[in-house]
Amino acid sequence: MLKILHISDISDDTRIPRSGLRSLGFTVIHESTSLEHLGSFLPQAEAVIVECDTADAIEAVGRLRSLTDLPILGYADSRDDGTVCTVLAAGADDYLVTPLSPRQIDARIHAVARRSARGDGPPPGTVGTVISIPQSDTRIDLESRVVTRRGMRVRLSPTEARVLCTLATDRGIAHSRDELLCDIQSVGSHASRHRIVDSTIKSIRSKLDTAGWSHIRTVRGFGYILR
Repeated sequence: MLKILHISDISDDTRIPRSGLRSLGFTVIHESTSLEHLGSFLPQAEAVIVECDTADAIEAVGRLRSLTDLPILGYADSRDDGTVCTVLAAGADDYLVTPLSPRQIDARIHAVARRSARGDGPPPGTVGTVISIPQSDTRIDLESRVVTRRGMRVRLSPTEARVLCTLATDRGIAHSRDELLCDIQSVGSHASRHRIVDSTIKSIRSKLDTAGWSHIRTVRGFGYILR
């Protein structure tokens, strides 16, 4: 059976539909937000689902993202835009609102996996292109979606990497928020989805920008452009 790693400080969280997931071929293994046993559990997992009702849990999302490219789904009772944006910016690939449906979890995991698989190849019109930004000694490999600065890899979530590579493919051309939404699995209203784009850009900036160079410029009322 495929294994889902469930991160929560509630070991018997009844919001996780274990029996329904089992019928779909999944088994759930549990780990607390301390991630104490992660070294044993993570290699076994096909996906990670994180209860995001606490600050510790959201911090765990960021730690997990720095360690793995597995699909990470956050879930909570809240539909608040701020919560959704915070969880996605921390590194989650998707956000689910309880009550959780086994079929929806299955579908979301496979959707993230498909997007990641598409990301393994170059975007349309590129062949092994590497974008170099000498002002910050940054290189963006559009084929592998690996980003380095001064020779060191910059740890981006799959969503952040897709958004950055979309901007890099047409460097110097502004992309609307609606265009960038194609790289993001989002929930909520049109306005809230735009805020998720803004949150993703903010996270990329925090990881990529240097004291002397800001990579992504905001085009007011429209979207973003890679300088």
